Amino acid sequence: MSARMTILRSLTVSLALFGLAGCGGGPKDQPTLHPVHGAVTLDSQPLPNARVTFTPAKGPSSAAVTDEAGKYTLMHRSGEKGAVEGTHTVEVSTDLEGKHTKDAEKVPAKFNTQTNLSFIVKKGDNEYDIPLTSK
Repeated sequence: MSARMTILRSLTVSLALFGLAGCGGGPKDQPTLHPVHGAVTLDSQPLPNARVTFTPAKGPSSAAVTDEAGKYTLMHRSGEKGAVEGTHTVEVSTDLEGKHTKDAEKVPAKFNTQTNLSFIVKKGDNEYDIPLTSK
């Protein structure tokens, strides 16, 4: 077999593999997501710039950062709004940059690194307000 033929065959195989790599991840592969939104407060005050993370027992998490009024709308890792159906562990943190300092984290560990929060995402619209206390 000539060198030209070998190069042509290698190029054909490479293009075929490249094309197959782009075939996955279509709409059929995406989980069914349900809207989840609400407000986070700390000691009855809106908590702005806090990351809210919902982690299901299986699969990727959904997250959001609260606005100035403490409101959030979850986005799934797929880039779509919502979260998968089922029970989720919920974490809230103001340490968005991972500094692990007292000034960066205003939320007690029982709501983030040692969270005791959970929420069941159901079919349809889900509203989940998260009232936290610093005590």
